[in-house]
Order: sequence, then structure tokens, then C-alpha cells
Amino acid sequence: MQKVWNYIIDGKGMGLKYLSAFALLSALIISVILKIGGDLLVPYAQDVAEQMLPIRIENGIVVEPYNTLKTAKIRLDDSSDKFTLPLVIDTRYDTLDTNGLKQGVYMTRTTLYTVNNNEVRVVKLKDNMYLPQGDYTAAFKSFLNWGIVLFFVFATAMLFFLYFILSLFYAVCAIAVAAVAGRRYEFDQRMRLSALSLIAAYIIFWLLDFAGLGMGRFAFFLVVLIIQGLVIYKLPAHPRAAVEPSLPAAAPEKAGQSEMPAAPVLKAPLKKAPLKKAPGKKALTPKHESVAPAVPAKDAAEKTAAKGRRTSAVKTGDTQKDAKTAVKRAKNAKKPAATTKAGGKPKASGKKPAGSEK
Repeated sequence: MQKVWNYIIDGKGMGLKYLSAFALLSALIISVILKIGGDLLVPYAQDVAEQMLPIRIENGIVVEPYNTLKTAKIRLDDSSDKFTLPLVIDTRYDTLDTNGLKQGVYMTRTTLYTVNNNEVRVVKLKDNMYLPQGDYTAAFKSFLNWGIVLFFVFATAMLFFLYFILSLFYAVCAIAVAAVAGRRYEFDQRMRLSALSLIAAYIIFWLLDFAGLGMGRFAFFLVVLIIQGLVIYKLPAHPRAAVEPSLPAAAPEKAGQSEMPAAPVLKAPLKKAPLKKAPGKKALTPKHESVAPAVPAKDAAEKTAAKGRRTSAVKTGDTQKDAKTAVKRAKNAKKPAATTKAGGKPKASGKKPAGSEK
């Protein structure tokens, strides 16, 4: 049954392959039943042919049997009386009064009447035709076989169409059934559910009919809804729970053992290669490193200007000091040396040397 639940929840399509297979099976069963019943009726058909034939039609007029009334009768078993069939040949008249005619087939000298549910169809006889009296058993069986084949093809198509329409109807009903259970399913899931529920209901009713316990259409409707409810009750609460892999269950704790919190997992800091500073561009700071808080633009500009002024002042002082030193050196270099007197001795200075006062 788990495969059925999985198919409803996570299957593909709308159950059309099961509906087509069931339609094919239904048509095959009905065709076999008709074939068996038809083979049983072939001897009765031969008996009727012997009673009504020969028939000869010339230029649209029945000439044989002439001025005759014939009614087909069959005996179902040896102990019962003959049963009159609604098949009459009355060549005493050209036409008949259709008022009061029972359901059946009537042929006069020039006209063929068919009566079905108080609906009368009139066909004028034409041309020539001759049906001699003889053994038509083989012809009846061949006609029956071809009729069964055509019926099987037609019945398969019609039953599939019928089952598909019913599945659509019960898919809408499944919305209410699922709502009662507090669940919700997609359209394709409800179609697969309805298709399988419909097939199950038909099988149940076939068995009941075979046992002689036939039930009405309303009972069939209720049975389909009950099957849908039972299946929905067995389906998982979450539509995808039947197909999603379940996690392994945790091991049960020992008695008296307190639950310990899991130790945190420490991750080693990631090391990143230093970023190369492009010429004229400031190196980027990695996100994981701490960054100094940003200084307002105005304060940053003022600090930069003050620093520049101090640097300029220092540079200016050094320049002036260097200039004065250079000028002093230049003056010392230009001062002339003391001139010498005649005789080659240098002129004495105004100052006396120390120790000359004696």
C-alpha cells in the first residue's frame, strides 16, 4: 500500500494510464459477455430466419411472401410456450396505421417501419433483393464477431472518456473531503486519488452486482467519497512527507543523565594575503580586520591643514638658520689678511702681548 500512497503524493500524471487500462479492461469484459451471450442466441436467430424467409423484393415491392402475415416466435426452453418477437411481415397492405404500434419492426408490401420508444421511422423499399431460406449460422457468427470487435473499440474510447469526466468531478469533491481532514492537495494529486478511488468503487459494485446486491448511483457516489476519505486518512499530513528522506532518530538518553549543551565549534581565523597597494591608491583594509572609526571630513581637513602649517614653519626656520650661517661664512672668507710693514715685519697691533710690561 505504501507504493499507492507514494504514487498519489509524488506520482506523475493524472492517473490517465490507470483510467485507460481500466477502460480497456471494462470494454474487454463487456465484449466477452456479449460474445458469450451472442453465441447462445445464434440458434434462435437461425430459427427466426427459417420462419420469416424467403423474402423477395422487386422494384421496391415485396412479391414473396405475397399477401401474407408472418410473426416471429421462439421457444426459450422445451417446457415454455413460444415467445412472440416484435418482428412482423404483413404484405396484405402497402401502409400501416402507426398509431398504437408497439415497439418492433414491421414490413408491408412497400414500406418498412421501425418503432422505438414511440418514435416511428418509415423507409420506402427500393430496388431488388432476395433472401432465400437456408442455414445462416456461419453468417450470424461472423456478423457477431465483427460487431464485438467494433463494440470493443468504441466502448474503450467511450468508457475512458466517461471515467475521465468522473475523475474530474471527484477531484473537485476531494477538495471538500481533504478540507474536513485539515489537509490540502494539488490538482494532479487529487486526480490520481480520484482515479484510484473510482476504479476501486467500480470493482466493489461489480462484485455486488455479481452477488445480486445491486445498488443505486447515489450509493456509488457515497462509496467513492468514503474511499477518498479513507485514503486521505492514511496519507501523510504533509504532502511531501512520504517521499522526503527522514532524518535519523537521536539516540535515547540514559536514565539520570542530564542533557549537556553541545560544545561550540571554534573556527580558526582565516588568513588572507596582504593586498598590494597600487600606485596612487590607498590599500584596502580587509573586512575581518578592525578599522578605526571614521573622522568627520571637516575635522580631518583641519588637522591636515594644521599639520601642514607646522611642517612648513619648521622647514622655514631651518632654512633661515642655514641662510644666516652661510652669510657669516661668506663674510669671514672675504675679510683681507693683515698688511705687512717694510722690512717684512707685520704691523704691530695696538694690543701688547702678555708678559711684555717688564
